[in-house]
Amino acid sequence: MTLTALAPRAFLRHALAAASLLLAATTHAAGWPEKPITLIVPSAAGGAADLTARTFAQFLGKQTGQTVIVEDRPGAGGIVGTNAARNAAADGYTFLLSTNSTHAANQFLYKRLPYDAQKDFAQVGMLGTFGTVGIVAPDSPYRTVPELVEYARKHPGEVFFGYYSSSSQVPSELFKQRAGINIGAAGYKNITQIITDLRGKQIGFAFVDYLTAMGQIDGKGLTPLAVTAAQRHPAWPDVPTMSTYYPDFVVAGWLGSS
Repeated sequence: MTLTALAPRAFLRHALAAASLLLAATTHAAGWPEKPITLIVPSAAGGAADLTARTFAQFLGKQTGQTVIVEDRPGAGGIVGTNAARNAAADGYTFLLSTNSTHAANQFLYKRLPYDAQKDFAQVGMLGTFGTVGIVAPDSPYRTVPELVEYARKHPGEVFFGYYSSSSQVPSELFKQRAGINIGAAGYKNITQIITDLRGKQIGFAFVDYLTAMGQIDGKGLTPLAVTAAQRHPAWPDVPTMSTYYPDFVVAGWLGSS
């Protein structure tokens, strides 16, 4: 199931369909659940992971009759929350909203991890995949990808992008390599800080998930440059794909449960 071109509400509908499968996979244990369930999100509130987790939690709570607690544990590209889930009792009552950052990219981005993504977790299932969108301040000196490239070439080392996870770092790094431009990176603890600094023009641009970007773009707080999915997003039909400028430039993240 590929959800990269879907609008946020459609993404959540598909996530709930996938959640039905996750529920079936976890209810094999007799008597489960007999107490509240905790769902750890390895990122801050407001992003795709948090919104998906809260939608899943409401669904799971109704299906099981138990309270489902969503616990945001941001920090270190998802490592803090992931390690918290790893250290929780292995009793079937603590789940992790796993991502392409926590269970794929981090093992290559960090020299040491306090967890083993393959050995320390039992993967329950996939909730869905998502694309990202490049965004800038409304009064930015560049409002298209070509304008950003031209500005970066005229001002080498002066343009910075923000990131807080591999989903937001990889598209920018790939863009830097494909465009051959000299730009810097600024790491953040969570996506909320990125949005704030983008609007204040402390950084030049960032790639963020669709769910996070939707409200900012619709409210004219930020301007979209391009999406990293294979197709244009239905909500922004005039916003091009990155593959329009760089062939095969397609980057997607994923959300699952462990």
